[in-house]
Amino acid sequence: MRDGEIDWVALDRYVGGEGTPDEREMMRRRIQASPVLTSIVDVMRSARLASAQANTPAEADDAWRALSGRLGVDRRHDPLTLIPPKPRPRELSRLVGWAAAVLLIVGSAYASWHALRPSSATQADAPTIRAVYATARGERATVELRDGTRVALAPGTEIRVAAVGRQVYLSGEAMFNVTHDPAQPFRVIAPSGTTVQDIGTQFDVRAYDKTVRVVVADGSVSIQGTKPVILTRGALVVVDSTGAARVTQGVAVDRYLAWSQGNLTFVNAPMREVIPELDRWYDIDVHLGSAKLADDRLTVTISDIPADVALDVIARALDASVVRSGQTVTLVSRR
Repeated sequence: MRDGEIDWVALDRYVGGEGTPDEREMMRRRIQASPVLTSIVDVMRSARLASAQANTPAEADDAWRALSGRLGVDRRHDPLTLIPPKPRPRELSRLVGWAAAVLLIVGSAYASWHALRPSSATQADAPTIRAVYATARGERATVELRDGTRVALAPGTEIRVAAVGRQVYLSGEAMFNVTHDPAQPFRVIAPSGTTVQDIGTQFDVRAYDKTVRVVVADGSVSIQGTKPVILTRGALVVVDSTGAARVTQGVAVDRYLAWSQGNLTFVNAPMREVIPELDRWYDIDVHLGSAKLADDRLTVTISDIPADVALDVIARALDASVVRSGQTVTLVSRR
């Protein structure tokens, strides 16, 4: 666990029993994989208990202030947290002087974030973030936002939810089933700055890099690129790094949304595009034994099968063999 990777808001919600079952399970796994987070949660639970046992609201506030002072935490600020992609090995074999160790670890982590955060001038221009949800490689999740919008997160995805308005910042891929409110539209902002706004909608946004792809499953959306574009059901748009949009009508929507049902679908896809998908989906590192394989095309649907089985299926389709070494896999052409 790197310094500064503590999402105090998410931990506070977890300790307080808030969030959907999927959100709580995702956080439980994070905590279980980290002795630091486990210790922090113990401290927070103790503080909550002290607060609950307080006779007056003032005593409850005093309990929280005491904890914040010990940990060096200002609960008015919400750190923007990137959750580590893989649980790291347990770094502490024992906690000597348990309370002192916990305070030292937490204080150090928060102090590092505090030192690295943008200056006050930068913060004035940056959006205030209320919550952060993220998935690691090999992990998917579904979260429900406060307005009732449901979001399915693909592997290796992060969404940051703005504290004001209905706005999220996406890195990765997610499918949004939006609770429509014409008085307050829902917006998704990609790293490139491309904005997707709902008009009563279910849609998928893919933004792993500077290119953004949007597929509309129901209703319609507007895309703010170089020129505004309105998409209706069955339309696909690809917005490049310059903001130019290329629209395709009447696409097979289910193919693009298959991942949200646990399926990987490739249709005449070049292997150079397939490899990153496999890496994220199975949390492995796939390599091609020759440059020639990068141009080979693959058409296959992989439905809830282990990585080894999926790789064997792909290797047969490519007339290749699979060479494994731990988390690294190399596809070697037999031709």
